[in-house]
Amino acid sequence: MEEVEATSTEMQTVRTGRGKSSALRAFEAYSNLPPEIQDEALRVFGELGNRAADVAIAAMQNNTEIRRINAMENVMIENIRLKYDMYQRVFAAVFAERKSAIGKHFEVIDKGMRENNMQLILGGLKCLSDIVATSPFANLEQFSAAFDANALPPI
Repeated sequence: MEEVEATSTEMQTVRTGRGKSSALRAFEAYSNLPPEIQDEALRVFGELGNRAADVAIAAMQNNTEIRRINAMENVMIENIRLKYDMYQRVFAAVFAERKSAIGKHFEVIDKGMRENNMQLILGGLKCLSDIVATSPFANLEQFSAAFDANALPPI
């Protein structure tokens, strides 16, 4: 076996306790305490351990609740997006239908003017007036309630 000579730095580490693990240093300090203080130290550290466990449990519960809330948020955002898409399609269909109906009534009015037919002109103007006077948004609240209840008829 080869004999190794320790350097002065290594000797200093051994004498001062530097280089030891913190657990070993804590145990040595604990061992040097009077028994009644050792008991109190064990009780305090036990209580600290219990509090740390309580904090860890609360953190896990908070993380679970945060994930639950995030999932609910994602569902709500998707519902809003679906409603927006549905309203956009419904409004496009409603206004396309109104545009077509208005165009047809103008054709009737134009024909009445070409033929000098007052009955066609007045009939076309009356129907045109009825379409323009009614709002496609009159039943929007009812439509929205039906949409929320998933009771919409297919468009």
